[in-house]
Amino acid sequence: MPSVSNTKSPPIFISYARADDEPFAKRLWRDLEQHGVQVWWDREAMESRGQTFLREIRDAIAAAGGVLLVVGPKAKDSPYVEMEWRHALREGVVVTPLLRLGDYEDVPAALRLLHCEDVRASVPEAVALERVRRIVSTPVPALGPLAGPPRLPTPYLERPDRLDYLRSRVLIDSYRPIDLQPDQRITSLTGMGGVGKSVLAAALAQAPDVRRSFQDGICWIAVGRNTDTLRTLTRIGLAVGDDALDRYNGVPEARLLLGKTLAKKNCLVILDDVWEVGVAEALHTAAGKNVRILLTSRKRKLFASAGVHEVPVDELSKEEALKLLSDWTEVPRDALPPEAAEIAKECGNLPLALAMIGATIRGRPDRWRHALERLRRADLRKIQRRLPDYSYDTLDRAMLVSFEDLDPDRQRRYRDLV
Repeated sequence: MPSVSNTKSPPIFISYARADDEPFAKRLWRDLEQHGVQVWWDREAMESRGQTFLREIRDAIAAAGGVLLVVGPKAKDSPYVEMEWRHALREGVVVTPLLRLGDYEDVPAALRLLHCEDVRASVPEAVALERVRRIVSTPVPALGPLAGPPRLPTPYLERPDRLDYLRSRVLIDSYRPIDLQPDQRITSLTGMGGVGKSVLAAALAQAPDVRRSFQDGICWIAVGRNTDTLRTLTRIGLAVGDDALDRYNGVPEARLLLGKTLAKKNCLVILDDVWEVGVAEALHTAAGKNVRILLTSRKRKLFASAGVHEVPVDELSKEEALKLLSDWTEVPRDALPPEAAEIAKECGNLPLALAMIGATIRGRPDRWRHALERLRRADLRKIQRRLPDYSYDTLDRAMLVSFEDLDPDRQRRYRDLV
């Protein structure tokens, strides 16, 4: 077989657990190098540049042209290996699992629907290596363009299980042999305010594998309360480049024209913070064959159609809440004071509430008890106007405590802004 002539291409990163089969990883590295493929393998490529091991690994993955994940039981349970392939996915680097030991159940759940080459001992190694060379020489599809999604918050709490499930619903026909009807191309992400719906949707929009699924791009439309249906359809039409916007004279005309444009598109449309049923129902005929629509909403059962799939987003688990509080206060998880668990409970494990309280504590270790006491005695009667259609007081209380933590001048400026 002729050599793979891509010596100027970014190197291929080999991810593996040393306790699984390091000799195979070495033979894989040597074979690829001999065929003209640059490879980053820690035993040969790790440099000493005054940076930590993990920093070197992340930098190498970000600069890689692909990641070969050598799968085995030890790799499955290794937090370092998981960090590597998850970091690759975030950076837009293609991950290709190679099953070396165990069975296909050892492939991480988030990667199981990708092609996984069998390189176990039962397959002649020369054949297995030749197949791997063919894989790494195959061009990778370009990322679809992004239009409008907000950046992820800093710090950002990754919720991989929820994100993986949302991905499997939005891209359901990539996961199951199903011929979708128009309403089945719509997913509704629902949950109370502050629970993290928009962040989850933004994380999905920026996931490289999702972007590769939509070559015409991903459009983000912030809808909000009291937005009429025609205006929303017009904004979608503008985002996807509909030339017939001047003929959007009413909702029926806009639905028809937008549907014609989307029929020729391969894109994902995300509508954030949808309140009106009319906006949701107007999209039924708009979801073309290669179009997917994702909505976030506080309202459950926004659609009358049973075909639209609803994905509920719940509060954080106790451990997730403490992790987020740790990130915001910059206090290591195992060094959090006893008040941390009580603060998380008072915040209802809501990400937004925890972020607000964590920001008031950060850099002031003496504030933990103070913040907890203020949360417990927060007088919601001071809030003259409650959040519309919002039946939970945990976010209100966190907002009140954060407001009262400001000095009088900043409180005055905040009132002026509101």
